[in-house]
This record gives sequence, C-alpha cells and structure tokens, in this order.
Amino acid sequence: MDKVEKVYVNVDISISCLKTKIDYTMAERMEEYKNEIRKQYRINNNIKNNREYKVAEVIGIVIYTGKGKWDAKQRLEDLKISNKRINQKNSYEVICTNNYSINELEEKIQEQQSILSKINLLEKVCKEKDINKIKEVIENIKLNEREFQIIEAYAKNRIRIKFGKEISLELINILKEKNVKEEEEMFGDFAVNLYENGLKKGKREGRKEAKEAICPKLYDMGIKKGQIAKVLGISVKRVEEILDNA
Repeated sequence: MDKVEKVYVNVDISISCLKTKIDYTMAERMEEYKNEIRKQYRINNNIKNNREYKVAEVIGIVIYTGKGKWDAKQRLEDLKISNKRINQKNSYEVICTNNYSINELEEKIQEQQSILSKINLLEKVCKEKDINKIKEVIENIKLNEREFQIIEAYAKNRIRIKFGKEISLELINILKEKNVKEEEEMFGDFAVNLYENGLKKGKREGRKEAKEAICPKLYDMGIKKGQIAKVLGISVKRVEEILDNA
C-alpha cells in the first residue's frame, strides 16, 4: 500500500509517494493517481466542460527509503509494449463525420490510405442511411489484414446498431469475399514478380536480406502474414518479428 500525500502549490499539485520497495509498475500507477487527483480537483473547483476546459498540472514524486538503487522506469512510455507500426502522437484520435464530405474522405483515402479516414467514410455513409452507398464503399475500399479486422469489428458493432444484424452480416460477408479475392490476386501477382525479379537467385545472405526488406511492403499491400510466410519461405513468427521491427 502506497502512502500518498498531496501538496498544493498555487494551481499545481504535487504527489509524494513513500515506497520501501522498488515498484516496477510505479509509472503506470502514478498516472492513475494523477488522473484521480485531476478528477477531484475538477469537481472541487466546479470546472465546466467547455472550450476553456483545462486540467490541473500534477507532479509525481516518489520517496524511496528501501535498499539499493531505484531502477524502475519513470516514464509510462517506457513500459508500453513496443510496436513501431503504431505511432500515435495524440492522446486519442477523432472520427467526426462533420469535418469532411464523402468526396473529401475518398480523396484522403486515395492520398493517405489511413484507417481513420476509412472508418470516417463508413461512418459518414452510415449516418446518411444509404445502404447501397455503404456497399459501394466496402467493395471499393482497400484493406490490409489489420485494417480488415478493425472494419469487421466496426461492422459488427456500429452498423449492426444502425441497420440491424441482417444488414451487418451481409456487409461483413461482402467484405470477406472481397478480401479473399484481393488476397488471391495479390498473391498471384507477387509470385510472378518474385520469379521475374530473381529473388531466388544469388547468395543465401542476399536472399534473406531481400525477403526481410520486402516483408513490410507486402503487408502494407494487404497480404496476410501467412501468405507472406508461404511466398518468402519463412515462418509466420519470423514475419511478425520483421513487421514489429519495421
């Protein structure tokens, strides 16, 4: 059990936390303490939810009285599981159908291939309750494996709420059929290119480097990990390792 003390310095708030043992979860727990104190500060000062809304600055301090040096991580970022394919600079992302028109979202998708833009587009057409337009969007949208899972979850939840289970399942089936067809086409095209580019020639070291270099590109094209592993002649586990470090 932590002994936590709060000290107010003008608007700033300091948290002193007394520890006799090293706590390797401290960075995460400190954030929990800070959020709870911010909540209480907001309630106590009757701070309203409007455009002028601000949160109190909370400073965390750990007083360690145990043996040895404190070697626990001090930043929450350092405790997070590393995934270089995820790069979120903001605390959260926004999907707002009022920010863009359907045409603008379609243009953004062509330019960026962002999953947020794809979800925003689906949300936009769902809001207009145009089933035919939703089917058209799903048939034309390009998705990699991870994006497919996200859009499938979206269809099971948001579309089901708006249009019912039957329509939701119909759209998921369209999505699955499209995904399988695109995989087969991509897989076939890549197999031809693999042969034509002579990736199977040369020294073993050169082939290995070529495989690892092309792996993230194939995944971004929408080819599944299992398909990539089969074509490149490596394990799915190795594919995942390459993608995590890409």
